[in-house]
Amino acid sequence: MCAALKDSQNKTSTDAIWKRYMGLNDRQSNRKGTNEALVESKEELIQILEALEKENLVMYAAEDNQVILM
Repeated sequence: MCAALKDSQNKTSTDAIWKRYMGLNDRQSNRKGTNEALVESKEELIQILEALEKENLVMYAAEDNQVILM
């Protein structure tokens, strides 16, 4: 999902990611076989991004809500 939103510098915003996620249909945004959402809130999305940053998969700048894909 992030790859489709990134700019020429591999950056996107958490707002853009959340907006894209909210636009997904239920099949894409729910866990398989359940009605449980993959991500419950924007805050949970940020926690996921912070965890990905610890694994050196993305760089997340909380000050300006920017995500840089590695």
